[in-house]
Amino acid sequence: RYAEKDICCVKKRKSVYSITLNRYLFAILHRKHIYGGGAMKMLKSKTWQHEITGSDGNVILFDVNIFDYEWKNTHKSVKVRDPLYDQEYKFPIYTVVINGQEQEFAAGEFSNCVWGFYLLKY
Repeated sequence: RYAEKDICCVKKRKSVYSITLNRYLFAILHRKHIYGGGAMKMLKSKTWQHEITGSDGNVILFDVNIFDYEWKNTHKSVKVRDPLYDQEYKFPIYTVVINGQEQEFAAGEFSNCVWGFYLLKY
């Protein structure tokens, strides 16, 4: 049977391990190392996450009122979900310079004068 046959040999620390098909598939499905069974470090990717919702002209983002700064449209957009009603929106991505540092965020109106702000985070 294929499940019982060795499918490859792997060198690790000057030793050779035979790996059966079952163990190899198990390792892939359970995201484990095929040597020794230790957990493999998974890299997370950044996603756009809801940061704050607030009224027009009165939102604290990056420790400042974001409406007091000039937003530069990057001409990119991102699909986000309203955290309260789970409705999908397509919001533009902006940059703003605060204290000499450029910050990036996505923002848009959920309803008249009610804004949602999203940051790219792990």
